[in-house]
Amino acid sequence: MKRTGYADFWELYRRNVLPQETRNYVPIILAVTIMAKNPDQYGVAGLVKDKPIPYDTVKIDYPIDLRLVAECVDSSAADLQE
Repeated sequence: MKRTGYADFWELYRRNVLPQETRNYVPIILAVTIMAKNPDQYGVAGLVKDKPIPYDTVKIDYPIDLRLVAECVDSSAADLQE
């Protein structure tokens, strides 16, 4: 936005100044939001949502190996990262 002076996603998209990940990611989020607000229209009414995964937040001020944390809480590093 600083380089181009534009704050509009679609204008930045048209000017091809966004990373490819962003160019792909933002439209997907918008589409899912629209579908969630109009589930009957898009054939997704009645879907059963997964229960949220319970978690705790711990703030630390030093680096730590995620594998060590996983071991301490009887989990896997992949689960913690997810």
